[in-house]
Amino acid sequence: MCVGGGGGNLTGRPSRGNGSTYYYYHCRKGCKNRIRSEKAHTMLKNDILKEISVSDNVLALYKEILIDIQQKKRGNKLKDKIVIEKKIEDTIKALETVEGKLIK
Repeated sequence: MCVGGGGGNLTGRPSRGNGSTYYYYHCRKGCKNRIRSEKAHTMLKNDILKEISVSDNVLALYKEILIDIQQKKRGNKLKDKIVIEKKIEDTIKALETVEGKLIK
């Protein structure tokens, strides 16, 4: 939400000054307000996240969902790897066949 209360989305951007880089959140359009990232993170942690509570059942379900997503990603990577290895093997065989024909 906009730091100026305008309801818009925020974006982050670095700013250089005094020999250091400082990070700020600010509105995308029309609003000149900005807030230091450290302050925003502290506010999020102390004022917003502490108000959120999740039951153990929901937390366990969320954990299972994350595990399932990771396993699917790993499974897809394994399938992709097998397909690529097969293509490499087929290419090597084709090259060997061509080399054999060239030698003859």
